[in-house]
Amino acid sequence: MTSTIPFPANTALNKITDYEHRGVTSRIMRSFDISHSEARELFDDTKRFLFLAAITGEKISPSKPIDEAWHIFLLFTKDYSDFCVRYFGQMIHHHPFDESEPKENKMNNIDMTLQLARFHFGSSLSKNWEFLGAESDTGCNGDAPPTCCPEITRIESGQILLTTS
Repeated sequence: MTSTIPFPANTALNKITDYEHRGVTSRIMRSFDISHSEARELFDDTKRFLFLAAITGEKISPSKPIDEAWHIFLLFTKDYSDFCVRYFGQMIHHHPFDESEPKENKMNNIDMTLQLARFHFGSSLSKNWEFLGAESDTGCNGDAPPTCCPEITRIESGQILLTTS
């Protein structure tokens, strides 16, 4: 089954990761006490997470470093909003996990996040994707999409076409 999500054609992942914001990168460097290259990698992973959030209707959860970098990006509200609208056609809202929900729900969100990330970005994810303290085994090696996972088939007429199982 093929469906169309009305994202601008420049939503290609390389365009998203090419987006730079010196203010965000500088704050990440200071907040995490990391090098410029590590801060850029974390910001790139944050943008990759936002890409996953945009293309799937599934509940996904960022790792702690990605979540904290996302919070930093959110501080630049106009730039964050412009980024989301430009690359995803809509705002990607931050919905914190409801701590009153069963831990199993959070684990399912983490599993879904890692399955999607491994499928779209390969099995060799950076340390920024590690969920410390979470026992999660997705069983996904990046070769096949999870059943919910849409696969980008092509960009046509300014829109991304997704195929789902």
